[in-house]
Amino acid sequence: MSRPVRSTVDLTYEREVETTQMGQRLAGKVAVITGAGSGLGRATATVFHREGAKVVLGDISGREKEVADLLGRDAVPVSVDVAQPDQVDALIRTAVSEFGRLDVLANIAGIDGELTPAVSISDANMQRVLAVNFWGPFYAMRAAVPVMRAAGGGSIINIATASTEKVFPMLGAYAASKAALVSLTRAFGAEHAAEGIRVNAVSPGVIDTPLARAFPPGVFEAAFEGTPIKRPAAPEEIANAVLFFASVDSSFATASTLFVDGGMSVSGGTTI
Repeated sequence: MSRPVRSTVDLTYEREVETTQMGQRLAGKVAVITGAGSGLGRATATVFHREGAKVVLGDISGREKEVADLLGRDAVPVSVDVAQPDQVDALIRTAVSEFGRLDVLANIAGIDGELTPAVSISDANMQRVLAVNFWGPFYAMRAAVPVMRAAGGGSIINIATASTEKVFPMLGAYAASKAALVSLTRAFGAEHAAEGIRVNAVSPGVIDTPLARAFPPGVFEAAFEGTPIKRPAAPEEIANAVLFFASVDSSFATASTLFVDGGMSVSGGTTI
């Protein structure tokens, strides 16, 4: 009986597993994280850096500099509005100019938009939410793919939401932008898998971040009280799911969405 043919992908995977240790799952990798100044983006940047990655920290708030100072070596802050394609292109170029390559892109930056019934969504609100939550990741993926292709592959992680499966009243623009992003994730994942570029999404429920706590009184608590776990996620819990997709641990996953939502997407009723 002839032995099965081992592909280049098989052998590459085995080499990565042999050289990757717990606590250094991103050793030698270069990662760009948007929204890195606070919340989930900050937690993801911290987890990636702890796991050995060199990180480029993109944010519009200015707090990316504080995060870079806390992380220290191999952390570069970049001021970026992800709704501006020229700024996103410059962010991706920074990874190459500073570290010579790009292996991981985590599109974390996002906004909720106005809390309003769908019929009352203003043009400005819808356009801004789509610009940040959908167009921003699109610009970043479009810029990152050629760079990753040149490096021999990479991993892209987008942040979706449990609201693609679960009704979020008053947040129609947000839900629509994330549903579109899930479809875009699947398209990029399918089209670039043969190039060694994996594209996946993480769909969180409520995360205990400044963004979530900025909701009107009672809304933050109501959003998770009806879920099986009955609490919000710590940012680090979602960041660990992002790390899974960034590392060789998820080497056979692409064009997929992982729900890390405390059971929100399968619980009854609405969220708020």
